[in-house]
Amino acid sequence: MPRFPHLVLPCALLLALALAGCGDDGPEPVVVPFALELAIRDPAGRPVPNLEAKLHVPLPGFPVSAAKPQTTIQFSIPEAAHVALNVYDLEGRFTRTLWDADMTAGVRMIAATGGQEEDFAPGSRIHRYELVATVDGTETFRDSKYMSIYTSIDVDQQPVLGISDQDGLIRFTDKTHFPFLYELGPQPMVDENGNPAGTFEFSDVAIIRLYDQVAGLYLNHEVLITDGANVRTLIWDVEKAVRDVGGAMAGPAAVAAAVVEIDTPASAAIPPLEYELRQNVPNPFN
Repeated sequence: MPRFPHLVLPCALLLALALAGCGDDGPEPVVVPFALELAIRDPAGRPVPNLEAKLHVPLPGFPVSAAKPQTTIQFSIPEAAHVALNVYDLEGRFTRTLWDADMTAGVRMIAATGGQEEDFAPGSRIHRYELVATVDGTETFRDSKYMSIYTSIDVDQQPVLGISDQDGLIRFTDKTHFPFLYELGPQPMVDENGNPAGTFEFSDVAIIRLYDQVAGLYLNHEVLITDGANVRTLIWDVEKAVRDVGGAMAGPAAVAAAVVEIDTPASAAIPPLEYELRQNVPNPFN
């Protein structure tokens, strides 16, 4: 019989609990959702209300004044089919349909432009486009690619993050405006003719333009953005602000999509058509 019988059960219970916890890796890490809070202050540290903050994500190697918020997507179908071309954001959420109708066999090109009033929003960002073809109700082809849109900083193409409140604060939670926060890796780049032009990667620095619509003044700030919670203080210094000679930034035209049939000269050798979805052409210069 144990010398101290009253200790057997508690000791056994403690041993069992210790063994049960041996494989425990601890609590799950806390995932902090993305958020960006901008505190707009004057040089004396006082809140500045009623300033608009617009976003530009620069793309290395592209002039900031050259790009246009539009793209073209080329594909081919070897037979008559029903074609659907849908666009999704980086979170996988459906944003809009660029095409959903019957097509005859051939090479086609969908042209689309971005705008403030539509889900297919402006700004240098990444979407995913997916092409699905069906014949007599049977799916015959499905493919998707990441779609890059390059835009300029000094024309009406940038998304509005918000307008500062009486405390000089702007809060923004849409992570998809910051493509460098997603592990996409190098993205294929094509020129305005659709020819391969290497790869690109977004930097992790965004340009936030503070804009006074009444005075027509703006001031750009380079801001480092990370995943999770971001709190940044931006100084509105009127003496350093630049006058906007272009007037108020009202935003680009609404989204439009049009299909174009690509003509092939009769003398050209035409290879057999296959189902193919090509990389989009950002068309930054034309």
